[in-house]
Amino acid sequence: MDSKLKCIARAMGLAGVCLALASCSPDSGDKKTAAGQEDPAVKAKKEAQSAECLTNLKAITKAMRMWADAHEGNFPKGFILMSNELSGWKLLHCPGDDSRGMPDLAQVKSEDLSYKISSIGTNATTNSLDLVLVQCVVHGHVAISDGTAVAGSAEVQRRLKPVGDGTVHLAPASH
Repeated sequence: MDSKLKCIARAMGLAGVCLALASCSPDSGDKKTAAGQEDPAVKAKKEAQSAECLTNLKAITKAMRMWADAHEGNFPKGFILMSNELSGWKLLHCPGDDSRGMPDLAQVKSEDLSYKISSIGTNATTNSLDLVLVQCVVHGHVAISDGTAVAGSAEVQRRLKPVGDGTVHLAPASH
């Protein structure tokens, strides 16, 4: 591996490297192989973007928990409130989101963000460990108040339970 690639690998981590390599592929569009399967480079790019999205959600949840610890256990009702806890605004842009650009901080609007806060009710507190805090509008991944991020799937989407108090909970998986 040449020194430039090593430097990139250290800075971006495995998911970032996979994403960078897949995006450098000259045929990184949504192509199918002759057998009708998804191009391996495209598949690798999507998997890397999904993994990085989950990493973003965990970081956002950590920032939300830090904010809540300083505000009597209440989670913020918007990302702007916790700007000091976030490592940067780019964290609020999913790497798989090609439909939105990420403007400078001064111009950021909620519709520019790939992630949406799901639970803003008065009961959105650190006392509830199954609270869905944030959802990715691209992948459907969700961040839970216990600090985990769960990959979006049809099964996970069925388990999302909105409650009348403005919160969303993730019901236990049925076996």
